[in-house]
Order: sequence, then structure tokens, then C-alpha cells
Amino acid sequence: MKFMGQHWRKDHVLSWSRELFLKDFQDQKVSDRLNIGMVKDSECKVLGIFGFIFYNQSELPDLAGSLWKVTDDAQKQYPMLGIQLRNFVINNIPHRFFAAPGAGLQTRTVYQVIRMNWHRMEQFYRINPSLPEYHLIQCSDANEHSTSQFLADVELIKVHERTAEEQLLTFDFDAFPQIVPHKDRAYILRRYFDYPFYEYDVYLVKRKSTPSSAGSRNKIRPQNIVVCRRAFATVDGESRSASAYRIVDFLGEEVLLPSILQILAQKMVEAGDEYLDFICHGFNEDLIKQGGLQPLAFDSKDCIVPNFFEPLLTENIPVYCVSDKTDLQFRQCKADGDQDRPNGIKFDKDYARNVLTSG
Repeated sequence: MKFMGQHWRKDHVLSWSRELFLKDFQDQKVSDRLNIGMVKDSECKVLGIFGFIFYNQSELPDLAGSLWKVTDDAQKQYPMLGIQLRNFVINNIPHRFFAAPGAGLQTRTVYQVIRMNWHRMEQFYRINPSLPEYHLIQCSDANEHSTSQFLADVELIKVHERTAEEQLLTFDFDAFPQIVPHKDRAYILRRYFDYPFYEYDVYLVKRKSTPSSAGSRNKIRPQNIVVCRRAFATVDGESRSASAYRIVDFLGEEVLLPSILQILAQKMVEAGDEYLDFICHGFNEDLIKQGGLQPLAFDSKDCIVPNFFEPLLTENIPVYCVSDKTDLQFRQCKADGDQDRPNGIKFDKDYARNVLTSG
């Protein structure tokens, strides 16, 4: 953690929040082990770290790349040290598939050298047309956005923290072997419940039962899991806040996406959020558009849809990810790996829960 503060960024959340650091990197099977590769010099001084997160707990799991940093001095003295450290982890941790969300542009050449695929993630958004004014977005046609025809063929059932383990048993996590990374029940429980700083809305998605099948309603298995988070930013100093509703994870096939997105848009309107967005890669764009969302043109000055909230940056900023080459369907979402965490502001758990999650 000290290394993060000294060599990554001062006050980086992982340099001071032991709770989040352990939640991200403490091994679930061996509690006194961190899932971090490390290189030291002969005097035991840390020269670099490479963190990784397991998407599932199988014998051959999928991995998310996370922290990857070598000190500037070590990089000058040993130019290939970063790649050597990464290769050490990759070669010693058995896994099926590797992907790293949130890759910085400065690492693109490195990933090309090691022959990984580089992707720019899309940011799809839908503006709440019912608001009289906007503080987060800057779109010239904000009030011209209309709600599309509502499809009521699915229902979203919220998963509650106290019953999460039982509720998630109804979802077949092994039903989609063609999709990578594969996330299991343990990953969802660990990632989205009892998170140190954010409150997540985790939904099970079911097709609505017809009158003839009403008696077997409870037997209908959920087809999707969707995870959302309401993000807040203060406006007018500290007097009030504005919010966006953000889809940060999605499990299952995509056929129900149009209906799911329209229901989430309704929740956005009811809560008074400025927009609904979905930062992702590998999803069917046509289905997302059918749900009423449109892709953001990152180089456009006519429409600004913020991605970073802490602090709020009113800019269009794309997110990048990298992956192994694969014939399987590769998808990535905003909260994959160690993404969707506090950035740039040092605050305690009570402040986060009481202010950032309630507005």
C-alpha cells in the first residue's frame, strides 16, 4: 500500500484503504496470501507489483489484470522488468483467459509487443428528458431525448444483501460457457456486496410469467444478472447533488437487453438521474440501441457525458481494455477487475455510504 502511494499516485485509494485493498486482492482460498506478483531487489526493496483478480474459483479460472507498476528508477535500470514481472505471474498462475480493463494509453505499445488485443470500450447513454436543467451532462439536444416504447416482458428482482447467497442460487452461472470472462457466484457476492464505499443494485432478470404460467412463476430461472450503481456529484458548491444511474456489470445472454434497458431507464426517470449509461465492450450494439441508448462520440463537443465523478470531470473520456486472443465471446463491463472504485478523493466509509450513495 505504501508502494502505491509513493510510486503510483499520492492518496490513491489503495494506498490508504486497507479494507478495499484486502477486498480486491486477499486470496479467497488462502487468507494470508495476496494475489499480487512482486519484484524486489537484493535489499528487499519493492521495485514493482502486478495485481490480479480471479473472476471465478475453478481450477482454471479467468483472470483480471489490475495493478501493474514498476518504479521509474527500476524501469530505467531494467527496461524489460515490467514485462518480466507480468510474465512471471501469467506463467505461474494457472488460468484459462486473461483480460485487463482500465488499461492506460501509455501501455498500448507494451500490450501490442506481448500480442494481446487492445479495445476501446463504448459508452452508451440515455438522457432523462424530464429534467428542467442538467449539471452533469452538456448536450445541446438533451431535452429532445424521448422515451422509447416500453417492453414489459421482463421483471427485475433486486438482490438484497442479507439474502444474496440464497437468491443467487437461482441463477445458473455455468449456462454461458461461450462468454469470457466467466464470473461465478463467489465473484458477484464478493464484488458487489458489503463494498467499502459504494452501494450496488444487483438485479435478477426474469421473463414475466403469463396468466397460464402464473402458478409456476417461482420456477422460472433468472436469465440475467444486471448490476447498477447510482453515482453522485455535488453541484453549486455543497448545496445539492446530481446523479447518474450506471450499468456496471451484466451476466447472461443479451436477447433481453432492450427490455432491461428500458426498465432501468424508467428507474432513472423516477429517481431524477440525469442519464443512464453503460460502458462496455463486446455487446450487441443493435440490441442496446433498441433499449433506447446511443453510443457516445468521444471526440464530440456537442454532447459531454461524464465518466469520472471523483472528482467530476466534464469530459468525454474513453476506457480501454486488453484481452487474450480468443474465439469465445469476450465482453467487458465498467466494474470488471478493479475498476469502478473511488478515484482521487480520500474519504472514509461513513462519508461514502451516507453522502455518495444517497446524494
